[in-house]
Amino acid sequence: QLGNVTSSFAKSIFISGVSEEFITKLISGPNIANNNKENLIYPEILFRYPQNEIGITPAILEYIFAEGISIEFNLQPPKFIPVVLTDEKGVRSYVYSIRLFDIIEINHKNYYLPYVLSIWSSINNCEGFKNILTEFYRIMKISKWNAKESSIINYHNLEIIHMMIFLTDIILPPNNSKVIINFHFSTVEFNFPSLTEIPNNEEYIKLLFDCLEISTIIKLWCSLLSEKHIVFLANQGYLLFAITQGLLSLMFPFSWLHTYIPVLPSNQIDYLDSPTPYIIGVISNKIDYTTLNERYPGHVICDLNSSTINKNGVSFLSNIEEDIIKKKIRYLYNPKMYEIEDIYLDENDKKKYNNKNFELEDVDISKSFGENIHYIFFRIFRYQLSVIQNN
Repeated sequence: QLGNVTSSFAKSIFISGVSEEFITKLISGPNIANNNKENLIYPEILFRYPQNEIGITPAILEYIFAEGISIEFNLQPPKFIPVVLTDEKGVRSYVYSIRLFDIIEINHKNYYLPYVLSIWSSINNCEGFKNILTEFYRIMKISKWNAKESSIINYHNLEIIHMMIFLTDIILPPNNSKVIINFHFSTVEFNFPSLTEIPNNEEYIKLLFDCLEISTIIKLWCSLLSEKHIVFLANQGYLLFAITQGLLSLMFPFSWLHTYIPVLPSNQIDYLDSPTPYIIGVISNKIDYTTLNERYPGHVICDLNSSTINKNGVSFLSNIEEDIIKKKIRYLYNPKMYEIEDIYLDENDKKKYNNKNFELEDVDISKSFGENIHYIFFRIFRYQLSVIQNN
């Protein structure tokens, strides 16, 4: 959808949280009085634009608050929350949010109420929207933003509301172009690459290889191409989002057309019973690794907390192919440690395999780590396709 000039930069913006009436009743109850921080509350839409946007439903809030929502007794730092949504036609959209806290005093005690500022867009650019929300947060601190009064748009909130609405008026440019948005403190740049250009997911690629062994990533990559049921487990929602985004980018030039839910709400855990292929992330405090393996013995399950993958994660690459990938990636981490000659196949293997698919022309230390990783996997991918065609 990046080249569709009829689409806007942001489909809608909205603020969600809890009403003061609900909080007052909850605080007067026994659970809060006993300092039970796990007492769950139910979010609602406090403000939305356009006002007639019917797509913002309670179901979307379940994904935004997938890690739970509760009253805090100490001020918590802001938290960035990315969400991926897929409609009935298989078209993906993205909700980028920042979770903040507003103080409320009841019975001479201070409580911190969570609320979320969200931007709903068709653009897959997590870093860009994270920068935009960061700028909104800075302005909110200066202008004494009041989340509870956002539904009536008071004087303090007016500037931020206008800036948020402005995002829905920006028309998406064609591919291979960029949009520059100027704020009070900084400039945010959005690049719209060509559809044939390798995706730039440097942050996610680095995090993927920092969290998991190379052999584990190869198994996950092969599982993707084999259209398996893949479940990720982690204690943080953003980690699930980043790891799955990085892994999916390694499929270039192909894309994952099946179900993709980076963070599954806890009340929808039964969705793992779906018979169709999927990539789903689950918060580990909702269900543990052992339980998942027992309940879904045929699924590929990767625990990001312990960097482990179960026996269903199998590679279809030969030992020689895997060894070449590992050596190239290790060379990227530390070029001085590995001599270039060690990466080439020996003479016997050169006769058995087409050495052009494994030489080091796809490794260039002058390029970023992410670019090199994409070229390495793309070359192996291309070689596998050529083998299928020749057979």
